[in-house]
Amino acid sequence: MWDALKHCMREDWKGKVITDYTCCESALLDKLKGGAPAPVPYYIIFLELEGDAALTDNEKLKLDESLRRVTYPYESFRCKDSIAPMVVHVVPVGCFAEFRGFIVGNSMASSNQLKIPRMLSQAKQLAFLLDRIK
Repeated sequence: MWDALKHCMREDWKGKVITDYTCCESALLDKLKGGAPAPVPYYIIFLELEGDAALTDNEKLKLDESLRRVTYPYESFRCKDSIAPMVVHVVPVGCFAEFRGFIVGNSMASSNQLKIPRMLSQAKQLAFLLDRIK
């Protein structure tokens, strides 16, 4: 994912810089909502950008295209329609700092040991980020 994000910052999102990111599978959202699973799974990406920048729909699409170029398994699944295009959300500046505090407050980790998970596995973490989408 990081390679695709770097490519987008360099080639497609001129002047926009990612300060932090995480993602999850749509199955976690299904679990959070308590509903039936999505007919085709997808990834949900959360980005924090410097200066509270936003992304256009086209710029969000470029991330999916970039991940397809740099990750063969993702490209293969997308070609077979086994996975749908990713959903990209931009969160406000400071969201990931709050998220770190949330994780520390809800786990045994200390703040100096904590790394933001690149793949969320807990519904309460997903709910935290969804509540902060711009």
